[in-house]
Amino acid sequence: MDPLARPPTIDADFLHWLEHQITLIRERQFAQLDLNNLLDELEFIVNSQRNALGTRVEVLITHLLKCEYQPELRSKSWLTTIYNQRQGIERLIERSPSLRRHFTLFAAAEYNRAVRSAVFETALPRSVFPDELPYSEHQLLDFDFLP
Repeated sequence: MDPLARPPTIDADFLHWLEHQITLIRERQFAQLDLNNLLDELEFIVNSQRNALGTRVEVLITHLLKCEYQPELRSKSWLTTIYNQRQGIERLIERSPSLRRHFTLFAAAEYNRAVRSAVFETALPRSVFPDELPYSEHQLLDFDFLP
C-alpha cells in the first residue's frame, strides 16, 4: 500500500476496509488496525450467527406445533419448512460447532416466539400450547421426528 494513501474507512467502503484489516493482520501490523470497528464487526458476526440459529429454531418449533395441534391441516409445505429449517440448523452447527452447546438454551428462548407465531397462524388459543418447550433437542434435530 502506498504510505501516503489514506487507509479506507468503514463508512466509505466496508468491503475495502475489511480487506485492508485482513491485510494488516496478515502483515502483523496490529498497531494500524481499526480495533474499535473491527471488534464491533466481529461481535456483529457472532450475534448474526446466533440470531440465524434462533430464527431457524423458532420457525422449526412453530411448524412442529402446527403439525401437532392441527394435524388435519398438515401439508407438504409445513413438512418442507420443517426439513429446510433442520437443514439450515445442521449447516450452521457444522460451520460453528460451538452453537451446539447452547442449542437447548436457544430452543427454550425461542419457544415463546414460536408459540406466538403458532397462535397467529393457527388461530388456536394460547392455552392450547404447552407452557414449556415439549420437544427435546434430539427431537428438534431428528429429520425423522414429527409429532
